[in-house]
Amino acid sequence: MRYQKLDQPERNCPLQKLDGSNCASTDILQIAAKSQSFRFCSYVNPTQVVDARASAITGLNNVAGELHLHGQRVDSIPIKDALVAFYEFLKLFKKPFLLVAHNATFYATRLVLAANGHSMTEDFQLVVVGFSDTLPLLKKIYLERKGPGMFKLEKLAEDILNLKTNTRFHDALYDVEILEQLSVVAIDIASFFTTCERFIERLNNCIHNIRVAMALPYLEPLKNVISAGMLKKMASAGITYDRLKEVQKTSGKNEVVNSLSERIINKKPLVTDSKRILLALTDFLAKNVS
Repeated sequence: MRYQKLDQPERNCPLQKLDGSNCASTDILQIAAKSQSFRFCSYVNPTQVVDARASAITGLNNVAGELHLHGQRVDSIPIKDALVAFYEFLKLFKKPFLLVAHNATFYATRLVLAANGHSMTEDFQLVVVGFSDTLPLLKKIYLERKGPGMFKLEKLAEDILNLKTNTRFHDALYDVEILEQLSVVAIDIASFFTTCERFIERLNNCIHNIRVAMALPYLEPLKNVISAGMLKKMASAGITYDRLKEVQKTSGKNEVVNSLSERIINKKPLVTDSKRILLALTDFLAKNVS
């Protein structure tokens, strides 16, 4: 993850990357940062089995509770200690940073959830303004790049920086340095500020997505009735299948329609006002209400 001061942007922009597997509930295994000539790198104690795909990519593995890199044990510390150390590193620069990463949503999610889980949200808000992503920016710049894998960091480095793929990729600090080089060559600094997501926005989005994921099982009977996107809207609104059945049973299908199509503050329906979707839903409820 690459990061840069929001105030008075410079071409020698700091970089940071979080490394781990692709699920917010799994461990962060490495935090690395580079700000001009200053570097930060910390390996983090594993607390569970490392996903096989992540291990194959990063070379990191949990061996009897110790972190190993390509088969060799590395010094690692608890995640709380690593977060504190990273916070102290960022604090050295006196001004809040904009963190920039390749696939920033993934890395930002890991960071804000880890900070929140260890009661450090307020601390990180003092040093991190928000996040920006090189992936969509580079896709807009290099429209001619088509096909799978064309925007992977190592492929971009090979084609744009004339750098041969090597085994150092997927080490957090090395990736940070490569991303800095790519950004300097290809991206206008101003783009990072026009596309950034605030720290608190990312945290709120994470919490919202977790709540939706937790609510979706309560809509399981409807998965073949309406689309996955519509189910997420219902979960976001706190609607459950049992509640819909209760409304249909006690107040009739018109009340179900009214509750789902109710106009809210931005004048959009709470869930949907599509007659087709509402009819399919109420017909299904009618057949299953006992």
